[in-house]
Amino acid sequence: MQVTSIDSPSGWQSQLFESLPDAVLLDVSIASDLGWEELIAIKGSQTAKEIPVMFYKSSQYDGSVLELDYLTKPIELAELTRALDQQWLMANVNRVARTILVVDDEPNTLDMHARIVQSHSSSNHVLKAYNGREALEILEREIVDLVLLDLQMPEMDGFGVMEAMRENEGMRKIPVIVVTGKVLTETDMARLNRGVAAVLGKGLFSFDETVAHISTALERKHRLSGEAQRQVRKAMAFIHEHYADSISRRDIAQHVSIAEDHLTFCFRQELRRTPIEYLQRFRVNQAKRLLKDSERSITEIALDVGFSDSGYFSRIFRRITGMSPEAFRRA
Repeated sequence: MQVTSIDSPSGWQSQLFESLPDAVLLDVSIASDLGWEELIAIKGSQTAKEIPVMFYKSSQYDGSVLELDYLTKPIELAELTRALDQQWLMANVNRVARTILVVDDEPNTLDMHARIVQSHSSSNHVLKAYNGREALEILEREIVDLVLLDLQMPEMDGFGVMEAMRENEGMRKIPVIVVTGKVLTETDMARLNRGVAAVLGKGLFSFDETVAHISTALERKHRLSGEAQRQVRKAMAFIHEHYADSISRRDIAQHVSIAEDHLTFCFRQELRRTPIEYLQRFRVNQAKRLLKDSERSITEIALDVGFSDSGYFSRIFRRITGMSPEAFRRA
């Protein structure tokens, strides 16, 4: 058993979500209010909500807390092990085991997506493929419930995988989530309208948001009609092509020939974000690449990605990434 102590009240959330633990023990001996705040934050996260949480305190107290195990100091190892086993059994009861195939040629990205899938449910069985041909070989011999698919890969790209899946009766109904760093055109989006549950840009969606999309795809929920989904993806392609220009929600809505409010509604249903929030995230993602790979100034980069004011760019960048452009470049 490996135990990690978090001594700083201000930094616990980032440390928790960077390396998800198997269980959390909250000491409420001194500051019980802080313990409740931590519990609310953990249970409010799509990523961490399934982690067993236990309260303990140095003095005896009768009762339980929200049906969570309640331990008192000193804690015996056998007692802690029993409590952990009980929580994991409760967390996994009635869980349906799912097999999810993750396909990406970048090993670090592949491992990260596998961790996301595992965090969705500990009962998930994760398969990995480093290119399209490996993916199809796995699909031919395994029963797969969902595919997380990169588009840009050697030997056979993601488009080739989807075309082969559509031609195979046993594969064509498997939902696919595309997670790609490729800047997608309207032609690309049109190719993704068949059999693709969601199109997610790498770096545009958080850990929790990706987990939520996995849940929706596995449950085969259709938040939008096929036509409305096609309009959203056409709008996404318009943003990808024109993010560096001065574009508004009206421009995006006019391009896909729907009302502005309906556009926002459709974006929220498909991506859980408004069109402008998606545009800002896309711009910031492009800015992150320029900050890492170029020596251009912050002001120049802000203009390059569509912001007319560098101060506003810095505020949006900090809101989305949690740090300033300067700090991101240094890191």
